[in-house]
Amino acid sequence: MKRHEFFIGKTFGQLYPERFGIDINNARKVLNLIRQVLPGPMQATPSISMDNLFGWVRQHFEKYAVTGSRLSVQFEGVGGIGDGVAREFFSKLSLEFSQICRKMWVHDVKYKKPYKQNDPIDNDNGLYPALLDDQIDEKMDGESKEGIEIVDESNEVTKKENLKNEELNILENFQLLGQYVAKVIYDDRMIILRLNRTFIDILLHPEHLLRKLPQGIDLSEEDCLKIVDLIESVYPSFGSNLRKILNNNDLDEKDCIPYDIMTGRTTSVVGSDGKKREQPYSINHGNDSDEWVTRKNIARYIAVCRDWFFNRGITLQVKAFKEGFNRVFPIEVMREYTATEFALYFLHQGGDGDWSIETLRQYVQPYDTNTNNEEVEKVIQIMAEYDTDNRKRFLRFATGSSKLPIGGFEALNLKVFRDSGLDERALPKARTCFNRLIIPPNNSKEELVRKLEFAFANCPDIDRG
Repeated sequence: MKRHEFFIGKTFGQLYPERFGIDINNARKVLNLIRQVLPGPMQATPSISMDNLFGWVRQHFEKYAVTGSRLSVQFEGVGGIGDGVAREFFSKLSLEFSQICRKMWVHDVKYKKPYKQNDPIDNDNGLYPALLDDQIDEKMDGESKEGIEIVDESNEVTKKENLKNEELNILENFQLLGQYVAKVIYDDRMIILRLNRTFIDILLHPEHLLRKLPQGIDLSEEDCLKIVDLIESVYPSFGSNLRKILNNNDLDEKDCIPYDIMTGRTTSVVGSDGKKREQPYSINHGNDSDEWVTRKNIARYIAVCRDWFFNRGITLQVKAFKEGFNRVFPIEVMREYTATEFALYFLHQGGDGDWSIETLRQYVQPYDTNTNNEEVEKVIQIMAEYDTDNRKRFLRFATGSSKLPIGGFEALNLKVFRDSGLDERALPKARTCFNRLIIPPNNSKEELVRKLEFAFANCPDIDRG
């Protein structure tokens, strides 16, 4: 099968693309364009340290991303190579890009406390870029950066340098993210990257946002509400605060918020005690007449927020993402898809899929004739009882990705293999390259439940044999 036909078949449910509303002729035309611009194969399998995954990616990923070969990797000190290992690599990298410490995304702490810097951001509406000043290159000139509290004035220049380097590092990560997403699309890899739909729309169809957003400074209350709705979709707690102010006709100072632009991220500062700490970062737009947001200036403030959240504050991130993407193939060919289609088909942002026992019985099958239907039925019953978290853990253990492909279990083709050569006390295993679950013989359903739970908790890195 030709490369683009394989891609289309895998991405859109293998056998029945029409079920997903896909115009297969149009998709084939788009993917033919992709094939024409990619360079030739690069036959190499890099060896990567799990302890320094993101560091390796920053240093080496581009030379593998821009080739026409499907990327295959292996992890240092761990046996195995193939699709299962590659799925794990791409899945782990999605989490790396989502971590709080990257400072790439709005982190709405209202929804998850307490948290650690290495935790992935899990906002309800997905990942939206935290705001950056669009004049990064000018930060070393003139006054210190607005919104940063100078703890030690004698160290002001160093602080400005640190802020500039921090934001330039964020832009490098956005460029790398663009390469990563493009490579995922071309290689037809399963990932879970919850990019916010508005961000995707800005990347693919910026003209859509211009039509949605009321323009100008003299905004009506209806215009303000439209803008607040969109801000709330990318930064819920901040948008909620704006809505409360709009709806409160009896504001006093205790109800107000500063006339600042909330960026949704933190910045690193060193206190007088010499210790490095994170503090929320906002851009101060206040002056003598506009120090607090009030009923009198709320419309003007919302107009400023509109410009920062959907233009000035994300311009550089969008540019960097597109530059990275374009190094693999032109992002313009993705304009054939809506933001929702892009999220569903390529970033796999759909729901859990159909885990009903009827569906599982139809598509989860024995691997060979030595695996009887009773053994498969035990596994099916266990799977049907899983909640969302355990579904993800099961899929990651058995396939290397915590998400079903488009087409669900029909496309996954999960097989159960009862290995009679295993001791009855053995734990379940998986062959992630083949989507195969291996279970020991003569175990009851209750024993399998306990053993799978133990395997999920104690096997963070998949058996790749």
